[in-house]
Amino acid sequence: MEQQLIDLLTSLKYAYIKIDNEVDIELVYEMFKNDLFKYYGVENNPKKDLLFSKAWEFGHSSGYNEVAIYFGDLVELIRR
Repeated sequence: MEQQLIDLLTSLKYAYIKIDNEVDIELVYEMFKNDLFKYYGVENNPKKDLLFSKAWEFGHSSGYNEVAIYFGDLVELIRR
């Protein structure tokens, strides 16, 4: 995995999103998803959400790191 993506995934920006002392899981999820879209340059691709859902299905039980790996492996399927 490329160093820039590793840095993104290990950054503390996801760990400190809190509302009333609770981590906002939905916000973390959306930020992670949008960061992946931006990193791979597919923000405007109509199939990006389908690809993300597949990557999530395959990898979420092992964490965001694994989701990012699957997304990176599959992204060429939706690039033009």
